[in-house]
Amino acid sequence: MATIGERTQKPITCASCRKPFTPSNPRFTTCYDCHQKHRLGEVAPAFPKGYLEKGYFSNAEKGVVYPDLLTGDADVIARALAEADVSMAQLRRYFNMARFLQNRLESGEDYEVIANQLRRMKANVAAVVGRIQDSRERDRLARTLKTFIDKNLDAAVQSCLSFKKGFLLHFECVLSYFYWHKSQMGGGRRGA
Repeated sequence: MATIGERTQKPITCASCRKPFTPSNPRFTTCYDCHQKHRLGEVAPAFPKGYLEKGYFSNAEKGVVYPDLLTGDADVIARALAEADVSMAQLRRYFNMARFLQNRLESGEDYEVIANQLRRMKANVAAVVGRIQDSRERDRLARTLKTFIDKNLDAAVQSCLSFKKGFLLHFECVLSYFYWHKSQMGGGRRGA
């Protein structure tokens, strides 16, 4: 039996800085230092260090996506988006735009035209976030939603393979985890 003050939790990885730590409470997902930075008003990064610096693929020739982009990183990003109060409609809007562009690509449209449409999505998200009147909400969405879209579109326009096998697959996983986190926060679908 554990004594008072003894930690019985297993070490986990901080959702912010990715360093291992032992939480004093199982619901804590960030280490003490990251929690303090956030509490004192310093913005903790919403994305894992080095996010998409190497692109989507561990083996580009075979189209093998880094496993973390489909699991761990996708979960961390989805949690950050959910905690920033990104709505399902906001995230789903950009996913649907990407799927629409995928359909156009599959119907024979040239990839260069599709890549330019992807670049336009960056302007679209900037306009959507920029129109928000409340400065706190605007900053929160700029750190999460806009950064997520911008980083992914920068990687997606590199090649047709990056768009189809990297961006869309990663975005789908983020969206799935996002649904989970929203449901845990009481933001699930109405009437379900």
